[in-house]
Amino acid sequence: MISINDLKFRYPRSNFALHISNFAVASGQRMAIVGPSGSGKTTLLKLIAGIERPSEGQIEVCGIDVAAMDDQQRRRFRIGEIGFVFQNFELIDYLNVGDNIVLPYLINKGLKLNSEVRQRATELATQMSIETLLSRYPAKLSQGEKQRVAICRSLITSPQLILADEPTGNLDPHNKQVILDLFFGQLGNSERSLLMVTHDLSIAQQCDVVVDFSKFHAPQTGATASPQTGEKTGAFL
Repeated sequence: MISINDLKFRYPRSNFALHISNFAVASGQRMAIVGPSGSGKTTLLKLIAGIERPSEGQIEVCGIDVAAMDDQQRRRFRIGEIGFVFQNFELIDYLNVGDNIVLPYLINKGLKLNSEVRQRATELATQMSIETLLSRYPAKLSQGEKQRVAICRSLITSPQLILADEPTGNLDPHNKQVILDLFFGQLGNSERSLLMVTHDLSIAQQCDVVVDFSKFHAPQTGATASPQTGEKTGAFL
């Protein structure tokens, strides 16, 4: 599902440097990435999604070299093929919950918004227990409700890859588990892959593989990262 080779990235006017020699996520695998703030976890998700572009290297998602695309191609690919749960949700204030869920269809002309998509949005909202909020706007939602909307949006196109940045952050332990159970329930036993960034080890350990990103990366020195999808040993928890 994801294959990264010899990737190098650096933010302008920053000593942050990321070098990943190789990294892979298998089809149907659920992988969690943990590590301290600033270690490059969110940057990795953005590189995979094509939000950021590496200076060198290859990022293949579903067999497509994302790094080789231009800005427009990466945006179209991301919206159509990847479900992204942003840490700060990225809901559109002037759209209600229903339209926030179907947002990929509103901003990508290659996706057709029809009654079937609307019905799927309603079904996802029902399964996430926010079906009564479809006409409500983000300003009137709690943090947990916003997270559920963001998760619904990430699933609306039935993508093969889900990238989730702290999908249960800022919630109490009970609601964290409720949302994670709902999220995993949506993934089911399908071949969808999940790459999730989290600071919560109790959440991370419910995934197939847990990678401690700090073992591979030192922001001040630009150390290399070579996490492999294998046994939970060494850098794996």
